[in-house]
Amino acid sequence: MYPALVSLLLGAFAIGTTEFVVAGLLPAIAGDLGVSIADAGLLITGYALSVAIFGPALAVVAARFPRKPALLAVVALFVLGHVIAAAAPGFWTLMLGRAVAAAAHGCYFGLAILLGTSIVPPGRQGMALAIIVGGINVANIIGVPLGTAVGTAWGWRAAIVLVGLIGVLAFAAIAAFVPVTPRAAHTQSGFAAQVQALRSPKVLTAYLLIVLHMLAFWTLSTFIAPYFIETGGIAEARLPAVLLVFGVFGGLGIVAGGRYADRYPVASLTLSYPLVAACFAVTWLATPWWWPIGVLAIGLVWMIGSLAVIGVQNRILQGAAAAPELASSLISAVFNLGIAAGAALGSQLLAGGTPVAALPLVSFLFALGASLVAFAATRADPPRPPPTRRSR
Repeated sequence: MYPALVSLLLGAFAIGTTEFVVAGLLPAIAGDLGVSIADAGLLITGYALSVAIFGPALAVVAARFPRKPALLAVVALFVLGHVIAAAAPGFWTLMLGRAVAAAAHGCYFGLAILLGTSIVPPGRQGMALAIIVGGINVANIIGVPLGTAVGTAWGWRAAIVLVGLIGVLAFAAIAAFVPVTPRAAHTQSGFAAQVQALRSPKVLTAYLLIVLHMLAFWTLSTFIAPYFIETGGIAEARLPAVLLVFGVFGGLGIVAGGRYADRYPVASLTLSYPLVAACFAVTWLATPWWWPIGVLAIGLVWMIGSLAVIGVQNRILQGAAAAPELASSLISAVFNLGIAAGAALGSQLLAGGTPVAALPLVSFLFALGASLVAFAATRADPPRPPPTRRSR
């Protein structure tokens, strides 16, 4: 079981690395391909849009096939995108390669989550989710810095080749260790059934929670460096260590989410979002006074928010159990739309004259909104799942 889950984590690690490693290589890419930094930034925006648009479309196609072969085809598509990108003679070919990889990204997590949660014992789905999604945290802590270092030393194409090779390794691991699981008898894969599953209130409110969470998180996190430099007076040289702290806290939250999301499906949402809101409020109040408290508060946002991320994805799988392929693949799309909206909102606020010191207050308001939605959405849910009866 665990080799299979680690194989799926490896695929998530490759995807998490490729999504963000380009940010550190934009000057090199712009200089090599003869475009402006602003135009090169479209590689990040285009990637997010491709995840949101093409990922769910690919998931509808993949739902017609057994899950393991479909997942292997998606990983192969991810690798193909990196071959195109690494060999790109110009900017738009590079964009095409990124779009191909992003389509695979948008479909990968849906299939990986369904496969991972189908091979664990009942009541351990949250643990499986935590391991798979944990690949993103590992990418933030290890993959992105490593890819940036490789790209800086040997050129941006070398970084893309490195991620492509990780994708090849993930393909081999999934082929070797992930079992072929039969589709559940009650699962329907037709397009109509997939769309019908999306109409579940449990699924729709979970998507709304993701959007509010990402708005709260990325409105501030997009500008976390200037926030702590200008508001807290942190020296720029200390920022890498601060970001590492955030990544470690996020990893701890993923582990806790895997342990508690199954046991306390309601509390993992109704307690997490108010605590995240409180941490944003503490950040807003304390950072100008003493920045370590602000750093600790944002670290807790990463940790508690990661726990909520596992809980909300678990809720989507439960709400769309009859036709989960499209619903689970839309998770990545909704996350990316929320990320893009949060970053855009933060940019607009700063461009309109809002001081960077006020961004935690905006994040607090969105987290407060998520808290209200979580309370309303789970009002009729049992606080804990019914215990499973053990055969004697």
